[in-house]
Amino acid sequence: MSQLGSTLAAFVVPGGIVVFLAWLIIRSRTLQKKSFPLPPGPPSTRLLGHDLPSKNPFLTVASWIQEYGPIISLRTGTTKYVVIGHHKAASQAAIEIMEKQGSLLAERPRWVAAGELLGGGLRMFSSSGEKLRNRALHAHLQPKAAQTYEPLQALHAKYTVLALLETAHYQDHAQTYAASVILKLAYGKNTPTHATDPDVVEVRKSGHRLHAALRPGAYLVDIFPFLKYLPWYGQDLRKGHLLDRRLFSRQMDAVKHEMNSAVAGPSFGKFLLERGKDFGLTEDEIIFLAGGIYLAGSDSTAGAICTAMLAAVRHPEAQAIVHAELDEVVGRNRVDAMETSATHGVNTVYPPGPPYTETIVFPDPEKFDLTRWLTLDGKLRDDLKFPAFGFGRRSIFIDILLVLWSFRLSLDTSKPVDDMAFMTNVMPTFQPCSIDFEPRVSKEDLKAMMEQYPNAT
Repeated sequence: MSQLGSTLAAFVVPGGIVVFLAWLIIRSRTLQKKSFPLPPGPPSTRLLGHDLPSKNPFLTVASWIQEYGPIISLRTGTTKYVVIGHHKAASQAAIEIMEKQGSLLAERPRWVAAGELLGGGLRMFSSSGEKLRNRALHAHLQPKAAQTYEPLQALHAKYTVLALLETAHYQDHAQTYAASVILKLAYGKNTPTHATDPDVVEVRKSGHRLHAALRPGAYLVDIFPFLKYLPWYGQDLRKGHLLDRRLFSRQMDAVKHEMNSAVAGPSFGKFLLERGKDFGLTEDEIIFLAGGIYLAGSDSTAGAICTAMLAAVRHPEAQAIVHAELDEVVGRNRVDAMETSATHGVNTVYPPGPPYTETIVFPDPEKFDLTRWLTLDGKLRDDLKFPAFGFGRRSIFIDILLVLWSFRLSLDTSKPVDDMAFMTNVMPTFQPCSIDFEPRVSKEDLKAMMEQYPNAT
């Protein structure tokens, strides 16, 4: 570029940005005048909108809901969001909004950083082709198909117990369990898997990249989408996309090799390779759809298992209730009866509740109370539905149930404790607390019983 060109660029580029920002301010004010009034919300004088902390942002939103009411408005740039924050107080209002404005709510928000630059428009939550991807996903993971993976989940839950007998590194064991199950589901992988395997480490890094890109305000391109067309912008996101594609392609290539050798077992990847064209999916969409299952199920499953363990040690009285019910339904020395407990009687292994203080639905919400999820006759309440997990819910249940049946968990109070560490969808890189696992029968007896626990092929 000539000296004159460089000089002009030095003035034109910043000048163009100033003009654009001026237009943005004028447009924002014009929209405010023309649009219908929104629910109340915290004031924000920042051009970029409301500022949410990177750590535990839901606590900030919860405080705003308590201050401004059950339905609040937030803003990112010129994009406005309506947050429905209470389960019952706002339920009628939410239904009204969704029924009357359904056409406006049908599409997901545009995630430029996470969906377009990092995901290449191929992520499960990307609006382009979303319906086709969802059809393929639901066709394979319908309830009857999901049941075929239960013996596999039971097998790896047994491995979790045996691993805990050797070391108390519960995070590694939870991640090993989650990775083993999800790799079998996504790609039919039968070889041993561990939390420290290179591909498992890579998918964890991929999850961290995605989580960072989804955080509101993390990337200006979500406010100014034109930035995606600047080749020097978002280099970390573009590099992350290439890394993800390489990781997911490597897994799918292994499935193709097994199919060509006629040794491939059932898996989501095999299903997509066989029927992807029926759903109108391209090769890249197939690669990222299978990879999305791999990514979504890994840290979320491990995190939920660790959350249940943390809850057990923080509330030993609740753990004692679970042990008593397990002893009644399964028995202390009858691991073969564990399958019965999955569908009968054991109702107390359940998450503590939503991550905000909901005083209308839950009296005394700060109290850890397992009975709040039960009716007076001891059955699960059917008026509370928080579907945080789909297919993975059963996987989490099987693993934590066997761990609680096998061990008495206790907290090492000499070590620091971070109660919030597992509240995101990404596993922490540190150990939030130290847990001791004491077998509820002798170590030798527990090992012997685990050897008899049903195997999966």
